[in-house]
Amino acid sequence: RIHRNTQRLNKIDEPSALMAARYLRKGLSNEDRESKTFIDAVTKNLYKLRDDKFEIDSNLIKSIASMCLPRRTGAKVKSVVTYNFDDLLERQLSKNAILHRCIYTDNESYDPDELPIYHVHGFLPEKRNLYDGLDNSTLVFSEEGYHQIYSDPYHWSNLVQLNSFRESNCLMVGLSMTDPNLRRLLDISSKNVERSKHFAFMQRLSSSKFCYELTGGKREKVIENTEAADKFLERHHTLNEELMKELGVTIIWFEKFDDIPEIIENVIRHEN
Repeated sequence: RIHRNTQRLNKIDEPSALMAARYLRKGLSNEDRESKTFIDAVTKNLYKLRDDKFEIDSNLIKSIASMCLPRRTGAKVKSVVTYNFDDLLERQLSKNAILHRCIYTDNESYDPDELPIYHVHGFLPEKRNLYDGLDNSTLVFSEEGYHQIYSDPYHWSNLVQLNSFRESNCLMVGLSMTDPNLRRLLDISSKNVERSKHFAFMQRLSSSKFCYELTGGKREKVIENTEAADKFLERHHTLNEELMKELGVTIIWFEKFDDIPEIIENVIRHEN
């Protein structure tokens, strides 16, 4: 009954993800154990809700880990900045015998032969006992955590991202590119830069998805003039390319999510 009521409330009064997380944290906690209760609940459900029909080491995770393999000419990937809480990439890196170090607080350090994995929005590994200092990690899952980072220009996570954007060529995978703080940091780092130096995977909006929608299990046409829709979408994609270039980012369009690991593997083969 509670689950049905929650679904109904979300349908009628849709909050943003950050607002919903703050609401959830308040509902799950009490004054004495507020933080721990919330983090334990998020961690438990983060891994519990994974679809077991799919392998935990997906083709995408495998392809990203493959990019991190050191080459004969040296390391191609200097660091990984992730906005995910999970440890799926770390598991794959360990499986591939790639030395790495998780960085989730401002006092972490790593050896020169280790690949730093920066969890700039917090880290919730499934087995917390394997890591030290997790309680000091800033969990940017709820609105107040996001505001804490957004309002502090010298927060370590902002500095890590800015340094990466200014000093390296970044490939962005799995990002909507709509996060205000990410766009702000990209905007700052792209000042006085003549050409785009970063790349982001973004899904092209197809004509069929734009002109049709599923209603009651039936595919119904909602845009009659498909020819005009195609021209509109062409302009839409071109405009997005121009806007992202202002942030120093070149878009790599893909149709299906399965295309991403294939593109990454092609890049790896080309480098070799």
